[in-house]
Amino acid sequence: MLQFDSTLHKVQYCLVVMTGISLLLPMTINNIIIGLLVLVSILALTKNRSFLYGHIGLGYFLILLLLASVIWLLFSCDFSLGLKKIEKTTAFFLFPFVLGTIKLSKSQLRIMGLVFSLTTILALTIAIVIAGFRAFENGSPYIFNEDNLVLENFFRYHRLSGNIGFHATYLSIYTAFSAFTILYFGLIEKKFLKKKPFFVWLLFLWALFQIYLLNSFAVIFSITIIGIAFILFLKNKVLSRKRMGIMVTFLCLIVIMVFAKKVRGIKPEMFQFSYETPAKTMAWNSMNVRLAKWGCALEVYRENPLLGVGTGCTQTELLKIYRKKGFYMGIEANYTSHNMYLRYLVQMGVIGFCLFVMLIVVGLYRAITKRNFLLFSLMVLLMITSITEEVLAINKGIIFFSFFIVFLQNTQTINQHGKERPTR
Repeated sequence: MLQFDSTLHKVQYCLVVMTGISLLLPMTINNIIIGLLVLVSILALTKNRSFLYGHIGLGYFLILLLLASVIWLLFSCDFSLGLKKIEKTTAFFLFPFVLGTIKLSKSQLRIMGLVFSLTTILALTIAIVIAGFRAFENGSPYIFNEDNLVLENFFRYHRLSGNIGFHATYLSIYTAFSAFTILYFGLIEKKFLKKKPFFVWLLFLWALFQIYLLNSFAVIFSITIIGIAFILFLKNKVLSRKRMGIMVTFLCLIVIMVFAKKVRGIKPEMFQFSYETPAKTMAWNSMNVRLAKWGCALEVYRENPLLGVGTGCTQTELLKIYRKKGFYMGIEANYTSHNMYLRYLVQMGVIGFCLFVMLIVVGLYRAITKRNFLLFSLMVLLMITSITEEVLAINKGIIFFSFFIVFLQNTQTINQHGKERPTR
């Protein structure tokens, strides 16, 4: 048995916590901290070779995805680019490896989750303050974007997240996970502000409002599913009806506001497009642009149905289809498929697609059967946001999902009587 109270493992744990925090910092800092964490983990392994394979769990699926990407280099049209793509996803192996050399206690996992969550909410609060200053200087909360030909709000979407150098969707994913992490540890386990539940609710509601400002439809849809699941997880009446009612009401209000806005803006022409339409025109919108990209990605897949195009060739083949169809906007913006399911389908064919779906299905099954609410939240966010984003192809998504899925799959959960039980 490893001596988990040793100085080495304290350093290792500190680096684990710092890895979570550094997700909100420039990727260079995040990579340095991950590098230090791996070095310390290698040192820990040399001190004690009892590598803990048993609790890596879902990490094996991440490793399989990485191995498949390596094998699919054999089909790559650009070997060097393929290597760069694989380098991005080395976290699929690194975090399971780190987990194999350290066993975190429940309190350590709780601290790790809460530190990340509070840091995320604080960072977004700072972004809102900066947006306030910029709106004041501008004399209006609105500013015209000449590149996209749209009127933008300093307090919404990319204009807001850009204040701290972040993509709105990924910041929204982080905030959604943070909101439910605070709710889970504050109101279910009652290990965070346990004597002041009002502040737990305040933080949760503030995080939900932040998600509303970030305006990611996929994340809003995700938190609706997670919110319903939260109620089902708590059917043992851990929370009072009044507090449950407050949460349900606020969730419903946000969902109704977002859906109502979307419905009002839906027009038949939103789904219509011509690939040859010039880039800078009002004919394009977020919906038909995605439909155009997805259509091109499916065409690439149909030309390579079994094994895909190989690691590193996805974008090259997509651009060929863009040129073939005269999709000038896609060429100019170098658009990806913006869909993780299609990304794996194009890159590695049916095999890669099935591996990715298995990760989600097994993760959801494990979360539901073990009543692991935090893991369930992560898997729902991964499942839904993968429809509109290539979340496991971008550093901010790769590190976030692989890190938290690997570590928080072993959190203790709530049984039907509201008492704690460990996962196996």
